[in-house]
This record gives sequence, structure tokens and C-alpha cells, in this order.
Amino acid sequence: MTGRPVGLTKLLGDKGVRGLLRSISTFIFAKIAEINPSATVVLEKTPSHVNCSRETLELWPDAHFMHIIRDPRCVAASMRAASKSWTSDWASPVAWKNCERWVVDVSAGRQINN
Repeated sequence: MTGRPVGLTKLLGDKGVRGLLRSISTFIFAKIAEINPSATVVLEKTPSHVNCSRETLELWPDAHFMHIIRDPRCVAASMRAASKSWTSDWASPVAWKNCERWVVDVSAGRQINN
């Protein structure tokens, strides 16, 4: 959280925003735990979340990332098919655009140090 403070950062400060985000995510993790109380790990598998790994590690320094790299041809085909329904806001019917997204996300994932 850098730059000139605006919005919540201006109101609460960096520490306050981090505290709020940690509280919200703690609440969400508790709800997930209610579904399966014996679970010891929460797995979040949204590929684009590699782009906010720094922020995740600021909130949860004990978090771990498992970077699984799928065949880009399979990913592009899967995204193309999904773009026709529930993922039309981030997946494209154009294969090369999905390939570009794969490159960006894989590159970001390789930069994570946890």
C-alpha cells in the first residue's frame, strides 16, 4: 500500500487497512472452516491471484503458494470455452489473448518468494 493515501488508506492509514483486510479474510476463512471443520489447509486456486501475492503475504506472512503450471494450450482452450459462459469478464474467445494472460500469470507466479 504505497503512494498518496486516498480512500480507506487516507481514513484508516496503511496499518488500519491491513488490519481491516486481515479481519475480513479471517472471517472468510472461519466460514470456510465451518464447511469442513477437520480441514487444516485453505486452498484458493484463482490463477490471477498470483498478481496480488505481495499483498497476500503482507496480510498472511505464513501463507504458502503452490505454483502449478499447466500446458498453455490446454489453458487457452479452457479459457476460450469458459469465455462463452461464466468467465466472459476475464477469459477471451480469442486464443492468443488467453495465451498472453497465461504468460503474464505464469511470470507473476514465478516471482513469488514465500
